[in-house]
Amino acid sequence: MTTLNELTETAIALCIKIHKTLGSGLFESVYETVLCYELSKNNIPFVCQHPFPVYYESIKMEAGFKADIIIEDKLFIEVNHHLQSRWLEEEAQRAIFQGLTA
Repeated sequence: MTTLNELTETAIALCIKIHKTLGSGLFESVYETVLCYELSKNNIPFVCQHPFPVYYESIKMEAGFKADIIIEDKLFIEVNHHLQSRWLEEEAQRAIFQGLTA
């Protein structure tokens, strides 16, 4: 049985490998798909887009949370590209501001 620390180390190593190969700037779905491929290739049990319902006043709401990837029912992975998106957004705002002040 794999420990949580071992799973975390493996997941980080795979994410670094994927980032070194693909670089940044792609959609989250691309990184998620490639990570799922790598997990399969390494015979690591996982599920993608696993739904978790939200209960409100004892009523199950279908608009719950979906975990991007869950590895061995222990480790949740949320694929994120916001740092790249945020940088692009700031650059766009800077360019617009410079255009307005020119």
